[in-house]
Amino acid sequence: MLLAPRIGVDVPDPFYLLCRDTVLKKMASSTSVSTLPANSTLETPMSTEGEGWFHPDTILLPVIRCCIGTVGIIGNLLVCIVVVRLWGSNKRNTTNTLIANQAMIDFVASVFLVAVTLTEMFKVPPPQNYFFGQIFCKFWASRMLLFGIFASSTINLTAISIERYLAVIHPIYYSMKFASTIVAKLLPVVPWVIGPFWQFVVSLLRYEFLPDKIDCIYEAPGYTSAMEKVFGLILFLWEYFIPTIIMTFAFVKIALKFRQQNLKVASRRPRLATGATTVATISVMKDHQNSISVVEQNSPMENSMVSAYGGEGAGTSSQPGRSQGPKPPMNIQRKNVTKTLFVVFIFFVICWSPDQWAFLQYNLGGQLDFGGWFVNTAIVAAQLNSCVNPLIYGLQYRAYRQGLKKLFCKCKCRRG
Repeated sequence: MLLAPRIGVDVPDPFYLLCRDTVLKKMASSTSVSTLPANSTLETPMSTEGEGWFHPDTILLPVIRCCIGTVGIIGNLLVCIVVVRLWGSNKRNTTNTLIANQAMIDFVASVFLVAVTLTEMFKVPPPQNYFFGQIFCKFWASRMLLFGIFASSTINLTAISIERYLAVIHPIYYSMKFASTIVAKLLPVVPWVIGPFWQFVVSLLRYEFLPDKIDCIYEAPGYTSAMEKVFGLILFLWEYFIPTIIMTFAFVKIALKFRQQNLKVASRRPRLATGATTVATISVMKDHQNSISVVEQNSPMENSMVSAYGGEGAGTSSQPGRSQGPKPPMNIQRKNVTKTLFVVFIFFVICWSPDQWAFLQYNLGGQLDFGGWFVNTAIVAAQLNSCVNPLIYGLQYRAYRQGLKKLFCKCKCRRG
């Protein structure tokens, strides 16, 4: 539910506006009225106070959206390939599947973003056929598909945070009763189904096709201002506020758990370094090893990454006649994936918060300059979230970088 102009209104061609003089842009003959799409449940005249390249009527915003979509398509496609091909079918687990699912959702969102932008730039009209015209207006002109897939991305990120919470805070329950259940297997399907639900409802009720004018209207008969406010609040809670609360709770609990584990390990090190192989020392080592092995059994993703790529987790090789002690590097690798997903959550909050809070205050009766820099910056920031995750994986996630290197090495070998 971005705060963006809808299509199907008389908006001047961007290429034409780009070539016009600044004074001519202000002529009354070119002034148009633009409203927000149905998925944001907002409607207001477009302000003409915004000036410069970042005004909605210039070519800059469509170019930025197309660039964001293109980067998102390439980046998320690479994530899907790395997860599916390099980690292998024997390394599949709930966490891997949810990360691949997040990349697939963001990939589809990026495709829709480019397609919607091009549709608006070239003013593609609805089909003349009544049935297909209704489909076009309710699902495409309303941007229901685009905003619905954005909602699916949020729900999937929430599912990832819940899965990480169970794996870290309740590892025994996660391993014994969750990871192998039908719920875990169907979890990646849930965001695709329930994410776009309210976008679908609003688009059906609000958008309508006018066959005589071959155009879309944003307020169908019976859609009242009270319904607009109710649906606006529902969308805000469903697609932003409730998921943010859940993810914040999950990652705060995980951070506290990691801190507690670090304090325990730090308190044991002086005792282990004192000396001799006493019964107490052996007991502490066994207890430390068992505690690590329990979490490792319940965090299959990190173990699969270590075994697949070696690296830090493979530092202690097994030798005949020597027992293997605890592997702190594997514990570090295990925490790294959760920290990476936490960074993904932080960027979600940064990208979506300005748009969502502005949407809420406007829906409650506040004023917004929809032609100003703030609203359009919020729109771009929210759309940017669909392409930022692969960059986070590349900077934070060593296993992903190694998988990406192997992927390109295979491509070079085939060419050679």
